[in-house]
Amino acid sequence: MSESEALDRLCHLVGLETSYWDLGGTLHEVPAQTKTALLAAMGHDTGSPARIQAAIHALETERWTICLEPVYVLPQAGAALCLSLCEQDQSGDLLWEIEYENGGGASGACCFSRLGELESRRIEGREYSRRLMPLPDDMPTGYHRFRLSGRNLGASSTIIITPPAACRPTIMDRRRLWGAAHQLYSLRSEQNWGIGDFSDLARLGRGVSAAGGALLGLNPLHALFLSAPERASPYAPSSRIFINPLYIDITAIPEYKNCPAAHQLISAQPLASRREEARQATLVDYQAILDIKIAVLRQVFAAFESEADKPRQADLARFTKAGGQKLCRF
Repeated sequence: MSESEALDRLCHLVGLETSYWDLGGTLHEVPAQTKTALLAAMGHDTGSPARIQAAIHALETERWTICLEPVYVLPQAGAALCLSLCEQDQSGDLLWEIEYENGGGASGACCFSRLGELESRRIEGREYSRRLMPLPDDMPTGYHRFRLSGRNLGASSTIIITPPAACRPTIMDRRRLWGAAHQLYSLRSEQNWGIGDFSDLARLGRGVSAAGGALLGLNPLHALFLSAPERASPYAPSSRIFINPLYIDITAIPEYKNCPAAHQLISAQPLASRREEARQATLVDYQAILDIKIAVLRQVFAAFESEADKPRQADLARFTKAGGQKLCRF
């Protein structure tokens, strides 16, 4: 094989893609310089064709000389492990034990020579065989520890048993359903301030439901960057734990209704003009919306601290305590 083909073969063996399609449908080939840099970072010497071939040989040999993979990801039904043993270790029974993630487990014994053979190879004067060992059919889903022992053999691995399907709402088993997909920030209404908010989401949900729809698909609602509002991609948030506070409908906060300072602030210049400009803008003006909402939220929170009923203040204290250090940092 050519040097380029050998480099791609080495990438394949370590799990590196050598090309990708972008969103526009264009195929991009990864440059050789990038491949060699990534391979070097993973500890593989690609300084010459001979060294690339040596790395390929080492990896292809390793899959035979290691009895168990570090991790197996298997379906719940018909799960089986691929074992690799040299001829010297194939005699006698293999004892196996599984420790389930949530307690309990299973154990047993098998004869390697009676397992179904997948392939065999002679490596450096020794015969190796790869065979499938069936696992119990009633294994629970989860992360389990597997141990194998035999003549001159002791190995362990992690087995991840996956369910037949991801979470599926029960209503989806009965009939065909439809719904609406929307980017929440792009919703417009007479009430919002230039960005869709949770009140808009509630109205959208009620409208879709009234029309016979059963679901809503939304962009991620994670927190972005209040110190850099232009970093507005919902797919690159600052936190996947907390929600974007710009989606709050400030007018729905109980204290807003009885906060003269907040009403005066939003009605006076320059915030009144900025809010109207944000409402009329074709694109979401994140900087303007941030400035407006944070300024008004500060006034509403001041009213909350001085006038809120005791149960709501207690609710906030419990929420803050439950959030702990992560919430404090956020």
